[in-house]
Amino acid sequence: MMAHPPSSRPAGCEIILAPAQQRQSFELNLATAEGIAYAVCAGWKRVGNETLLAVTVATRREGKSPQAVAQARVEKALSVGWARTLRAHADWWRVFWAQSCLSVPEPHILQH
Repeated sequence: MMAHPPSSRPAGCEIILAPAQQRQSFELNLATAEGIAYAVCAGWKRVGNETLLAVTVATRREGKSPQAVAQARVEKALSVGWARTLRAHADWWRVFWAQSCLSVPEPHILQH
């Protein structure tokens, strides 16, 4: 893995790339002025004639190392495949919306 030199990236930003011939992932680690750290990770692999791409964002709220959290998500998505990843994603949102509620106390607002 190699990191780009500091002069070519914004402050608080680290980009890690494997050598081109071995590259199967991309990571971007960022920290804000307020100390919020997050990582963007993308990984890919060939499946037959197609390329499966997995991209995620993780924050320090999810673990001490957002990079490790993001890498683990991408690796899992690539190992279980598209169908299982999509099903888990859809199930998560189904549960989320089933327990979520929006109440508007003024009916005239709902007419817009």
